[in-house]
Amino acid sequence: MGALTGSLREWADFATEPAGETGAFASGFGLVPRDGAVLRSSSDRLRVDTAEVGRISEVLTEAAGETAAVEARLLVLASEVGTIWAVVSERLRQASESMAQARREVQAFVVGVGEFAAKTRLAQLSYEHAEELAETLVKGFDAVHAVPYRVLYGSAFSVGIHPLGLLTGAAGFAVTEGTLLAVDSASRGTAAAVRSSLAGSGLPLETLRGDVSRVKAQRRSVGLGLVRLSGFRKVGEHSVPRTSAAGSATVIAEGLRGAGAHDEQFDAATGPQERVSLAHVDVTEVTRPDGTRTFVVAIPGTDFDNLLSRTDPNSAFSIADVATTTPDTPLAQSPALLQLVDRALAEAGAGREDPVLLSGFSQGGMAAMALASNREFMGRYSVRGVVTTGTPSTMYRAVPRDVRLLHLRDVNDPIPVVTGGGPDPGNDHAVVVETNVGVGGLVEFTHDAEDYVRAGRAADRVLATTSEGREHAELMRQMLPAGAALRTMTFESSAENYDRASSNTAESER
Repeated sequence: MGALTGSLREWADFATEPAGETGAFASGFGLVPRDGAVLRSSSDRLRVDTAEVGRISEVLTEAAGETAAVEARLLVLASEVGTIWAVVSERLRQASESMAQARREVQAFVVGVGEFAAKTRLAQLSYEHAEELAETLVKGFDAVHAVPYRVLYGSAFSVGIHPLGLLTGAAGFAVTEGTLLAVDSASRGTAAAVRSSLAGSGLPLETLRGDVSRVKAQRRSVGLGLVRLSGFRKVGEHSVPRTSAAGSATVIAEGLRGAGAHDEQFDAATGPQERVSLAHVDVTEVTRPDGTRTFVVAIPGTDFDNLLSRTDPNSAFSIADVATTTPDTPLAQSPALLQLVDRALAEAGAGREDPVLLSGFSQGGMAAMALASNREFMGRYSVRGVVTTGTPSTMYRAVPRDVRLLHLRDVNDPIPVVTGGGPDPGNDHAVVVETNVGVGGLVEFTHDAEDYVRAGRAADRVLATTSEGREHAELMRQMLPAGAALRTMTFESSAENYDRASSNTAESER
């Protein structure tokens, strides 16, 4: 009985452990330990790993077949020798029995190799289809969240435009779905709960984003709804003669926190925060010990002090522009935040061959991803990697494969999933680190630059556990090596909207 139990446990391990190692279940089921992190393998690495496991399984199967052939030959030989030698000598009969014992051992080995080949194949399937399995299971939660939406839609259809009926239906929905969100957030994390709620709503968010993107592209192509920088300048600079620590996820997150602080500092220096329409980015020129240079860009998140400004490059209005830009969009027609980063890098002295690392928090991460997928920008600079924190990334699918992508997401940060893309990072070579750095509570919300400094520390620990993670850690060390000299420059700009046709008319009249 004990042997059977052990065998069943081993089969279960081969069937479940590989899927767990991919990190596919981490965000969907809230399996990230408190103050810990889980690294989700890239789709590219999954394909490589499953191919290698499949090759091993084939080798084992072939070995089992070859060994079985040897066992069959031993069977014939042992039978013939046993018949002849039993007459000649008792000692030779004992030798025949030894040969028979060897045959039985070979037979046991054949069975063992064949079983291990089958288990390895099971492990391959577990690893290869982990994402699909996780998504299938998560759909159960999506279905639960869909119930209040269906009641709401049905209520709206039945009562028509009757105000009281609509108000009653909306109130019932708020209570029911609000309760579900609270319970689900407490068990799986806020991000997973919001993701299931969006899926349950049935809203085609990806389709809507694609439609908006096409409309905006058409308007830009005829010179309508364009934006350009206004008042661009460098407003701050500070230097570090020699760094003591090398680059890491923590260092990058600290840089993003600092960029956010600079945004607030220089906004306050200009006037009341709610009236200032300025965005800021930090560009750090890194002079490495060997004399070569790299550049690290830190793009802070949305400016909530002047949230509805139409001339602030990182206001709420710019989010839709950054989310709907395409790889073929010329930089002159791109959102102002992208133009700001492009201009800042040029002013900082970045050349075509200087390695560049883009980093961004929230909307800043969206800008970093949009730039990494923009063909004109990538033709100007040598972007080696992108690090984002708390960022939706699904819509940016055209980042070249030689650009390393690292996304830090917390299980209680719903912002990365608001585009409806779920856990999909958007690029097959992207690595996602899921963290859990909340401080506790029924419904947590960890979308803050300070939260992601803690997430960076957890990410550094888990990056060291896999070869893929170590590759990303090594890139950050190369871009910001210990002993390097740093010069961090802060650039600011506002923006102005214009139509090319009206602008040309005004110039001709002058």
